[in-house]
Amino acid sequence: EFNKTNFKSEANFANAKFFGEIDFSDTQFYNNTIFKGATIKNSINFDNSTFSKKVSFENTVFKNNSEFRHSHFNGMANFSVTDASYSNISKNKNESTFDFSNAKFSSETNFRGRHFINPPRFFEAELHEHTYFDEKMKRWPAAPRNKQKAETHIKAYQRLALLMNRQEKREDRHFFNRLEMRARRVKEGHWSLYSLGNRSYQLFAGYSYGLFSATLFWVGHMGIGLLFLLLPHLITMRDQFSVGFFGKSLGAAFTKSFINAHPFLLDLKAEDWADRVLCTQCGGEAVEVLQTVFGPIFLFFLFLTLRNRFRF
Repeated sequence: EFNKTNFKSEANFANAKFFGEIDFSDTQFYNNTIFKGATIKNSINFDNSTFSKKVSFENTVFKNNSEFRHSHFNGMANFSVTDASYSNISKNKNESTFDFSNAKFSSETNFRGRHFINPPRFFEAELHEHTYFDEKMKRWPAAPRNKQKAETHIKAYQRLALLMNRQEKREDRHFFNRLEMRARRVKEGHWSLYSLGNRSYQLFAGYSYGLFSATLFWVGHMGIGLLFLLLPHLITMRDQFSVGFFGKSLGAAFTKSFINAHPFLLDLKAEDWADRVLCTQCGGEAVEVLQTVFGPIFLFFLFLTLRNRFRF
């Protein structure tokens, strides 16, 4: 036990291995604190400790609970991990938790690369404006499997989103909102209407932040509509095939598909021209109905995503 210890010189535990429970509560670290590459196989407690200078937990392996409640980080703190295999380290996945409740970070803090087995707790904590979290979804806890655990995930992510909102970090706030939405699917039930809508929202628009997916579905469904309009027409009119005929048919199919997907453009002269060129008895009406339904939905998701990504 190291509780109530004063480390007046550098505390260097680099590459050390701790097998039992470690207690650093109420400890004063007056100089640099180094746990880089250390392995902590049981719980470790830093409650009410003060780190006056730099702190490094870089590539540290935590296999159980790690408590930093009411701790003060006055210097730069580094909790980054570069080893992606961290997700397979913990044998106590239902218990291992980082608790930074009521902790205060007064300088730059780095959590990038960290894979948390459970969402970290930052309740009533104060984060420095230069606090960085990993933005890769796979390095955060997987979706919980039961409603009780989903509740703890939701509360933890709500707190992180609130902290990011206070610092006006829109992208980080939205990232934690997405993690919260994923946990809510479990709370509401996997096959509930909420969960189905939640999954659709994630798939089509990345919770209104996935510009690539929103653009892909908007452009892609028009491309599919183009093929369903063009191919039957070419098969029916194959005796007239030529380069000029193909170009005209392609232009007509694109025009028709684009107008179908945007109902506010219906009844344009360009649509009448496309109808005259294409085969009107080859399933075109069914394609028009489907595109008229899904087109505005995909366009709405695209506009919503553009707004969220580029608003100030």
